[in-house]
Amino acid sequence: MPTVLITGASRGLGKELALAFSQGGYNLILNARNKTRLEKVAYDIKTDCIICPGDLRREDTLISLQALAQERGVNTLVNNAGVYWQGDFKDMPEAKLRELMEINFMAPILLTHRVYPLMAEKGEGTIVNINSIAGQQPNPFETAYNAGKYGLRGFTDSLRLKAESQGVRVIGFYPGTMNTKMVAGRLSPDKCMAPEKVAKMIFKICTDPDLEHITESTFHVKGELS
Repeated sequence: MPTVLITGASRGLGKELALAFSQGGYNLILNARNKTRLEKVAYDIKTDCIICPGDLRREDTLISLQALAQERGVNTLVNNAGVYWQGDFKDMPEAKLRELMEINFMAPILLTHRVYPLMAEKGEGTIVNINSIAGQQPNPFETAYNAGKYGLRGFTDSLRLKAESQGVRVIGFYPGTMNTKMVAGRLSPDKCMAPEKVAKMIFKICTDPDLEHITESTFHVKGELS
């Protein structure tokens, strides 16, 4: 069975991606900071599933995930973990600024740096970076969030240029607003996408041979990009 490593898998889109890949016959390695929530997700997984709780800002977490990826022969890496903050940039706490840049931007780069060579050595694999429409469209109240997501887009597009020649597919996904805890209290659920539907679309693009030419895709609710 193929194996996928998913970060930020304890809730929201990450949880739905875990379920979608499991239903598609993948074994799973799941990461998030909250061990209890990860265990609840793993309970619903029908294929082989191992959890690796830990903060992606810590080197020991990256080392553990790298070891599991090598041991399990990971075919697909999904960099999904992310945090959000909205407001005037001048009012943003420095600690939150660091958290956004470290988790949204540096973490996927550092984890990919450890897992990508395993795929390149085999000459096959898929790296999935879950970005956001904030990586395509600026917002005056998402300055730091935009910065991390724009940076992630640059990394994704640049990595693809070399990775394709080594048999590794690199895909950037740009979802709009989803009905998750990240937007709770800010938007009505009827103005958001259902994360389970987005997860199923992402899974299909990642695994359907007829869609293997797709290198990026944007999902959003009607009028969100206008």
